[in-house]
Amino acid sequence: MTFFFYLFATLTLLMTLLLLLSKKLIHLAFSFLGVLLGIAALFVLAGADFLAVAQILVYAGGVLVLIIIGIMLTQTAPKENGQNITSHSNIISAVLVLVLFSMLVYAFISQPFEQQTWIQNAQIQQKTLQTSTLPSTGILLMTQYLLPFELTAILLLVAIAGAITLLQYKNKSRIL
Repeated sequence: MTFFFYLFATLTLLMTLLLLLSKKLIHLAFSFLGVLLGIAALFVLAGADFLAVAQILVYAGGVLVLIIIGIMLTQTAPKENGQNITSHSNIISAVLVLVLFSMLVYAFISQPFEQQTWIQNAQIQQKTLQTSTLPSTGILLMTQYLLPFELTAILLLVAIAGAITLLQYKNKSRIL
């Protein structure tokens, strides 16, 4: 268990470093995705399955898609300076991606998951596979933490209204 913690913590830190050092917006967005998925993996290892799923759905699924769409809408077309836009580096990158993907598929196919000791221990104890933090999290959100939960919803609503207002002034047209 500690091996996976150190593995995901190291990958998350490396993706964070890449996030800080990247100069292209699309590289920044994908390294941000790696950071969010690494944090979700750490949540899974900590036994907080609800937080891991919420991390993936809300942040990696929603916010990051909006960032990537924003990047695609604001970027200009690449300029041709007498060179072909598709260069050799794109072909090398595609080959590298195909090789890494085939290695990943081979690793998953050849891995005997039934023989893993942690899966066998979980099946014997049935404690790891059946416990969930979802019911207790739902009860806490609707009782003890109802006010912060509702205030967060109101804050998100105000942020959406502010974004629409900023867009309205930018386009010089009335949206609402």
